[in-house]
Amino acid sequence: MVNHFSEQPGSRVGVEEHSNTNRTPYLFNGKELDEETGLYYYGVRYYDAKIGMFLGVDPMAEKREWLSPYNFVQNNPVVRIDPDGALDRYYNENGDFLYEDNKTSDNIKILKQSDFNEIKFILGEETLNDRTQTNLALQNDLDDRSVGINDAGLKSSVASKIFTHILSQTQGVDMSKLYNGKVSIYNENNTSENYNNPEIANGTANAAIYGKTRFSGKAENDVIKITVAWRGRRNNDLGTVSNVMNALGAHEFIGHGVLNFGIGGKPHSGAYIYQMNHSTWENTTPNFKRDYIELFNYYLNIGN
Repeated sequence: MVNHFSEQPGSRVGVEEHSNTNRTPYLFNGKELDEETGLYYYGVRYYDAKIGMFLGVDPMAEKREWLSPYNFVQNNPVVRIDPDGALDRYYNENGDFLYEDNKTSDNIKILKQSDFNEIKFILGEETLNDRTQTNLALQNDLDDRSVGINDAGLKSSVASKIFTHILSQTQGVDMSKLYNGKVSIYNENNTSENYNNPEIANGTANAAIYGKTRFSGKAENDVIKITVAWRGRRNNDLGTVSNVMNALGAHEFIGHGVLNFGIGGKPHSGAYIYQMNHSTWENTTPNFKRDYIELFNYYLNIGN
């Protein structure tokens, strides 16, 4: 015998026996055992299988106050899984917010309103409203029926509505300063699809400040226009909620629009330093981080 262990009710380990050779670290529930602490690593929290308790609270505990913050899959491991607490966000074809799930990413997904209504009818309001855990049937339906924002071919007005909604939830963003209260969209491949009087956007996005930079249209002083480059009805840097908040909110709106980095002699690199210290930076995608770090280094090297 190389490994033997028994599980008791309550998700606890009763007996563990091991030989001295070829011992696998993947034991209880197939999770990796940390030899130094004797705890099992569940991706976000460590679990003590001998007492049946996590060492940290559920990352979404505040959404279900009547449950123990140390619970696992709401005590229903047959039909639920527990990822890291991040949330994919779903919008319909008109840009209206629909739902957030519990996946390990925070992708922006597009789901037809009719499909969402059918899912809600079949699985019920209670299943959709329970966001502390992930229901597998619900997640499969959402995955099968939705597409990423960059694969949905959204019109500029719809893309603007989604980006505006996400920007409005970004820490430190004052939406009263946003031009017409909407994110502007620039489509260099088809300018007839431009939306909300955009500026020319060559990169991911840009910020214009009335009275301080080139600014199309009329506004009060210090009004900020955020323009997204929407080439072929897509922008690969803006496929997740964290990416949008960090690029449009932290870098463009606050870094350039409010703090005026890159304007009036203030170094452009300051906007990158600000965004990399913003709370949303950690959850941005690896490619996003790579692109912005490269730009940061470029501006540092040219003394800006």
